[in-house]
Amino acid sequence: MIALLAGLAVAFTLALALPSLGGPEQVRSERPQVEFTVDEYTLTPSDLSVRPGKMKFVLRNEGRLTHNVRVETIPDDGDRGRPACPDRPCGTPTAQPGERVEGKLTLEPGVYRLTSTIGNQDDLGLNGRLVVEGEPLP
Repeated sequence: MIALLAGLAVAFTLALALPSLGGPEQVRSERPQVEFTVDEYTLTPSDLSVRPGKMKFVLRNEGRLTHNVRVETIPDDGDRGRPACPDRPCGTPTAQPGERVEGKLTLEPGVYRLTSTIGNQDDLGLNGRLVVEGEPLP
């Protein structure tokens, strides 16, 4: 009887855990404004799809450290990405704990990487994916 209960407990735990192993579900935004929350070391949403054009990124820092979000290209050679907007800021300014900051940018169709430029936050998991596709924003 104890073995049966232990087996059921393991099966129940696996049933709860397995759906989360596939990674985050992609979020689609049709608006010219995208809102992120960040803490140590999570970006939400971390898999996002938007339309091309001008948009505003809004970052709310719910963590204890400073954070920001930058949009980078994804290089083919595995090297470090470069800002997707090399001639201007491409993301948000740095947000202090509890602060909300905004950044305006224009994105062309493509697949980009979301990351933080502060310390090793990217290596610790503060990153994501941005897909820019569809008809341009007005």
